[in-house]
Amino acid sequence: MYWAYLWFFFRITFSPLTNVTIQLRKATIKDAQQLARIYNQYLGIATLHLDPVSEKYYQNIISSLQTREEVWVAEQEDKIIGWSIVKYYSPKEGYHYSCETSTFFDRNYLGKGYGKQLKTHILNRAKGLGYKYVVARIMSQNKTSIHFNLSLGYRIVGEQKGIGWVHGEVKDVTIMEKHL
Repeated sequence: MYWAYLWFFFRITFSPLTNVTIQLRKATIKDAQQLARIYNQYLGIATLHLDPVSEKYYQNIISSLQTREEVWVAEQEDKIIGWSIVKYYSPKEGYHYSCETSTFFDRNYLGKGYGKQLKTHILNRAKGLGYKYVVARIMSQNKTSIHFNLSLGYRIVGEQKGIGWVHGEVKDVTIMEKHL
C-alpha cells in the first residue's frame, strides 16, 4: 500500500481539458536535452538568456540540485512537454523559507491547462519542502505569464525598471510573490 501511494505521488496523472493525460515526475539527467529544447523557445521573450542553452547546462542544474530543490517534468505520451523548478531564493540562511519557481512549456502545449497543473504541483512541492514564501521574476512584457501567476494566488510586489537588455531594447522585470 505504501509503495502504491509513493508511485501515485511521484507519477501523478491528470486529465486536463482534453482526453489526453499528462504525467508529472521528477526530472533526471536524461531529460536535460528536452529541458533545453523547451527553454530555448523563450530566449529574449520570457527569459533574459539570449544565447541557446545546452543539454550540458541542464545536466549541471539537475546534478547540482541542493536539498529542497527539485525539477519536475510534464510528459504526454512519453514526450516532455513542460518542466518546472523550485530552487532556493538565496543561499543566505535568513532566506531559508523562501524559494523561487519557474515553469516552461513547449509552445505547442500552451493554453490546454497543463501549465496550471504543473505549477500547482510545484507549489505543493515547495510547501512540502518547508518553504513559506515563493518568488517569481517575470519579464514585464510577458502579460500572459503575469496573469497566469496572479490566477494561482501570486501578487505583484514591484517592477525592476530597465534591469534587462534584449537585442538593443531595455526590459523591465515584474517581481511576484506568494505566501504558502
